[in-house]
Amino acid sequence: MVSIEVKNYADWKKMFDAGAPIREKAGIKVLSICSLVENENQVIVIEEAENAQAAHDFLSLLKSRQKEGDMTKLEVKIYNKIE
Repeated sequence: MVSIEVKNYADWKKMFDAGAPIREKAGIKVLSICSLVENENQVIVIEEAENAQAAHDFLSLLKSRQKEGDMTKLEVKIYNKIE
């Protein structure tokens, strides 16, 4: 589960959509994208990874994107699927 504060949702969404091949290659499946009612620039992305290593590898990619400045806040939590 990834919580992101982006500078501009519309711009971020275009970049997010363009990243579909990267996520697919990494074994990451997007389950849901939500934005805060009061602030569309506060986004939560719920994704599923093939395994924990794929999730951690993808996290490294997200952190590198944060450094590029398109995301102002990034919080990632990795959970095990129970049911």
